[in-house]
Amino acid sequence: MHYTIINEKDAPPAPDKMSKNAAEAASIVSRLKKGTVARVEPEADQTIRGLRVNLARAAKQSGVRLQTWDVGGILYVKTI
Repeated sequence: MHYTIINEKDAPPAPDKMSKNAAEAASIVSRLKKGTVARVEPEADQTIRGLRVNLARAAKQSGVRLQTWDVGGILYVKTI
């Protein structure tokens, strides 16, 4: 890995909003209640692993613990 430390003013500005996938993951996490399960079907450009990563990040930001499992290319998510 190669890196350089620069002044904050020399760095490009950080993005203001979440990506579409991050926003969808946050929405799923916020809507999950005890006794419910989200059934998530990946789109053509998404993988089960990528969905899990986005959901885990959203859950961590919300202070929620998730359980995920996949069956037949469908991801299932519930709070624990």
